Amino acid sequence: MGWHYSIVVLGSGPKVVYWPCGWPPVAKKIMTVSFSSLLRSACSYVRHLTMALKAVFHSLHFRKTDTMNYLTSFFNKKGKEFGLRYLILGGIIGCAAGLAAVVFHYAILEASEYLILPWLAAIEAEGLTARNIGFTIMIPTVCGILVAYITERFAPEAEGHGVPEIMNAVVSHDGVIKPKVGLVKFLCSTLSIGGGFSVGREGPTALIGATLGSCFGQVLRFNRKRMKLAVGCGTAAGIAATFNAPLAGTAFALELVVGNLSLVYLSPIIFSAMIATVITRSIAGNNHALFSEFKFILQSPSEILLYCFLGAIVGLVGLAYTRTLYFLEDKASKLPFPRCLKGAMGGSIMGVTLLFIPEVAGPNTWPVIQSFVKITPSDFDRIMWLGLILVAFKILFTSLSLSLGASGGVFAPSLVIGGAVGGPFGILVNRLWPGLADHPGGYALVAMGAIVAATTQAPMTAIFMIFELTNDYEIVLPLIMACGFSMAVHNHLQKGSIYTLKLLRKGINLQWGRDIGVLQSILVNEAMKRESDAIDVDASYSDIVSTMRNIPRRTLPVVDRKNTLLGVISSASLMHQDHDAKGITARDLMDPDAEVVTPDQSLYVAFETITDGDYSYLPVVESRENPRLLGGLYRQELLQLYQNQLNLRGIY
Repeated sequence: MGWHYSIVVLGSGPKVVYWPCGWPPVAKKIMTVSFSSLLRSACSYVRHLTMALKAVFHSLHFRKTDTMNYLTSFFNKKGKEFGLRYLILGGIIGCAAGLAAVVFHYAILEASEYLILPWLAAIEAEGLTARNIGFTIMIPTVCGILVAYITERFAPEAEGHGVPEIMNAVVSHDGVIKPKVGLVKFLCSTLSIGGGFSVGREGPTALIGATLGSCFGQVLRFNRKRMKLAVGCGTAAGIAATFNAPLAGTAFALELVVGNLSLVYLSPIIFSAMIATVITRSIAGNNHALFSEFKFILQSPSEILLYCFLGAIVGLVGLAYTRTLYFLEDKASKLPFPRCLKGAMGGSIMGVTLLFIPEVAGPNTWPVIQSFVKITPSDFDRIMWLGLILVAFKILFTSLSLSLGASGGVFAPSLVIGGAVGGPFGILVNRLWPGLADHPGGYALVAMGAIVAATTQAPMTAIFMIFELTNDYEIVLPLIMACGFSMAVHNHLQKGSIYTLKLLRKGINLQWGRDIGVLQSILVNEAMKRESDAIDVDASYSDIVSTMRNIPRRTLPVVDRKNTLLGVISSASLMHQDHDAKGITARDLMDPDAEVVTPDQSLYVAFETITDGDYSYLPVVESRENPRLLGGLYRQELLQLYQNQLNLRGIY
């Protein structure tokens, strides 16, 4: 049955009224009048309700300014950071980011259905006709031009992965992300993925969530610590909503954005991720474990060795992925073309590629991953060839897409690459040792986690994500082993992750959630304290205790009469001694293998030493061959100096 419509003009404007075909004219007239009356009554009701609410708010003097002042005061109260109000903060941000992630997901689905997918389906059904070829090349080209223009015109920082921009905002801009960045990222990533580029939606979703958290913090005038918390909540919610995986979202935010695992951040962030997941499942369905029907089976303890070997291979593939991406970015940045022309080049290259290898398109990410996990014996030969092809082409065209201006993430393509390595590896094991790998899809899942761990340097994120996608605890042990080996191989050959390398190329050396690059240009000689309390090697126990009480640190250097450093005494070593101990000297209590630095070393080395060893004090000696005590570096003063250098660079 079809439908007719009429335009009904009301005081608030024209309205469209529909009715089924075949109704008699009288019925149409009655329905039109009825709908008109109903709409007019509804508009009148809404208008009067709005006026009534305004009157109530005015009578209570509860204005917008009063509301904002109250919220600002509420969330900025001094006290325990992990109190109830920060759980409320996490819940609010998680709700907003979860809704945004759902809208973003459906926007990509609609864009894909209207842009590239119909033509890929037409090629599969009709072959390479002139019309199919033309539209398959034209759509990515036009999308590439639009994305390049929008990002260049409105928000250049929206170009690229998404996650490095979050990390940069937290470290270099006090967590401030402009609202337009999230909006532009939403639009450009929708066009990029819907237009067929080989990019993912996970990084953009994280940036959209982080933008919402940052905007919330800006409105409520958060300080640096609270702003980092707000951005972390938004990031966790975005990732959790994308994968329906709250633990993975939490780990992602803590490992990559916040860089801190304390309860101050953990409680609100995990609550934010949980709320976002609940919202996503209530709207998009409870498909929280995409591979829940896959039963992982470890056939033999010796099979763990194969997973370790797979992890090493995946580490090398992840290294190739990272280096290819930045090699092509370097080459693309040197092209003497405007950004729109680069976008057109990237789109046309992708269009030609999709004519022959449609699996590299962004909208085909999860169907391809499913094919590698749910392998049947009849598909072994096809999956072997598809895997070998996709490993090379997915790395190449993801790198080309991002280098030439597409907006999207590197996370989802890395999952495809991992599956393309693990699936064929499992098939090969099955053929070499029949019965050992009855389900090669298990190797694909483990390889997906391993490549995420290698490229992002976030092992907990990788482990939690695969565990939540499978809902199978049996996969955890081989997954941990593979992630460990993949990270070890990647770190041995390349320091830094696929995210931090982008920042490093901008002069931001990010470690432990801090830009330590500012410390590499300062020498220890410029920051050390020349006067340093020290005690003679033959000093008695009572003298040691007396001196230790008068210094604001937990470590005391021990020297001889020539002021040569012999060791250090910590306050912890005194706790195990009797207060009336006699005959005990500093020589008996000191640690002769104390960590030291020299004046010509950079503060970066000192900072790394103090942080790794959790020292409050670090002796400075003339040289390691001549360890004459010159002074010391104090942890708190070193951190203050680091902060001052950030202020001088205009970072905070």
